[in-house]
Amino acid sequence: IIMTVILIAATVVAPIISALVNVVKEQFGLNGKLVSGLAIFIGIFVGLAYSFTIVHGQYAEYCWGGLIAGLSAIGYYEIAFKKGENDEK
Repeated sequence: IIMTVILIAATVVAPIISALVNVVKEQFGLNGKLVSGLAIFIGIFVGLAYSFTIVHGQYAEYCWGGLIAGLSAIGYYEIAFKKGENDEK
């Protein structure tokens, strides 16, 4: 049940994180590792904020969900768990 909570949290906050990262990236001209770090930080922050304000509990689960959502917002989560077409078998 904990993994379900983590994945639901990631699904809920991923669009918010993606939008926030894109706004900050465009406003400040960030690129590369700065955007990656920013997405992870915003993901964890939004996950914790969600758990403190809306859910009132399950802080660790929503922190992990925010982390996964942050990674998803920059594409790392999909890259890590998706097999590419050019991979050797």
